[in-house]
Amino acid sequence: MARAAGLDVGRRFTKAAVVEGNSREWRLSGFAMRETPPPAADGVPDLAFAADLLRSAGWRDDPVGVTLHANETALREMCLPFKDRAQLEKVLRFEAENHLPFPAEEAVIDFTPVETDADGTRLIALAARKATLAGSLRALNGAGIDPVRIGAEPLALVDALRAGAALPPGRHLLLDLGATSAKAALLNEGRIVSLRVLRFGDTAAGSCPYVEKLARELRRLPAFGVSGAMPEAATLTGGYATEDAARQIAAALDVPARVLSLPEGSPLRQKDSDAPALRGGVAVGVALAALGTARQPVDFRRDEFRRRARIEQIRGPTLFLLGAAALFFVLSAAAMELRRQELRRAERDLAARERALWQELSPGAAQPEDLAGWMQQERARLTQTGGGPGARAPSAFGTLRAILAAVPPSVELTVRSVNITPDRARIEMAVDSPSAAAETVKAVSTRTAWAASPRNLRYEEGRALFELDAVPQKEATHAQ
Repeated sequence: MARAAGLDVGRRFTKAAVVEGNSREWRLSGFAMRETPPPAADGVPDLAFAADLLRSAGWRDDPVGVTLHANETALREMCLPFKDRAQLEKVLRFEAENHLPFPAEEAVIDFTPVETDADGTRLIALAARKATLAGSLRALNGAGIDPVRIGAEPLALVDALRAGAALPPGRHLLLDLGATSAKAALLNEGRIVSLRVLRFGDTAAGSCPYVEKLARELRRLPAFGVSGAMPEAATLTGGYATEDAARQIAAALDVPARVLSLPEGSPLRQKDSDAPALRGGVAVGVALAALGTARQPVDFRRDEFRRRARIEQIRGPTLFLLGAAALFFVLSAAAMELRRQELRRAERDLAARERALWQELSPGAAQPEDLAGWMQQERARLTQTGGGPGARAPSAFGTLRAILAAVPPSVELTVRSVNITPDRARIEMAVDSPSAAAETVKAVSTRTAWAASPRNLRYEEGRALFELDAVPQKEATHAQ
């Protein structure tokens, strides 16, 4: 079963969650929480403890998703006259320049669509400073964590509650009350209608000190102040979600308000506790995003912050490919060596056959009438039976055939003996007259690459016998 982990680094507490399953069914297999240590002098959180916290939740080098704190994220609602996501991504950065509290070139921007109609798309754009992302990634990498996804805190919480069947029906206000900020999500049948992050600065532990100010800010929000747009009820979650805070919110907004309670059977319930309170909802939401089952597509690991694979994650496939390549080269070399041995055996066999055939050409033995055709057939037969087209052709037969083919058709001759080496050919012949011998020698010298001369001319039984001595043309002058 697929597994993934989520890490939510808060101002007061850091939560780690491990989930397993798929888009149809999942469960929370582990959860851990501890106080967040003070940040370093440069403001970057000290996350040396994060890997141990994840392991205590059951992490086993599974994919990890993390969130940026809401105070580190700029959030704006925008309307663009496009429906296609690719077109929205192209124009979003230009449109966001007038809405961000910092230059757009210093930001990583992503969005989630809220509503699409004939006029285009209403969306929620979220941006984070590149410097903030770089610092967070350095801190995480230093702790041995390479996140596959960096999500947004408010959206991760909504994803977790939606997947855990914990979102109430109808038009509802979800309030996540943290130590330094409150996240307000207006939902309609579980779908985000509007989203706000209200920052109040550091607060002490205990009852929520900013609940009155939060209520005033909520009444001023356009989405909540329009007649008929007020939510039907409000649900509180987070570290400051208390019954006292719920009563104050209900009185200020004049709607029912309660602290979030998980329904029976919800996968968000802790398996070691019967308490219905939600713990680590943001961590669960970003873990579901790392698992690939969340609906909100926002991810700040884009462009230069795109995830780079750790060597531990690619070591296995890399070693397998290297091993397969080495095995391929070894088998190829073995096959080539076997082929070379086969060709050498074929050459040795062909040479042996050639020597045996030459031994049959004893002096004075009668030769076939069509000696050139017979030699061609023998050459083809030896090549075919000696190893196929790659076998060596018998050069001595080729030399004899070339010399005999150069003899004029008018000369009748008989081959008495043959002695051919790479640098000399000596063929004893019988012809009708000395003039026929001279004609034969001249024809061989002019029609072949061999320079021929007659030796030991004599007569026997009415015929002229001589030895045709031939050497390659380049050695002709030296031979004479």
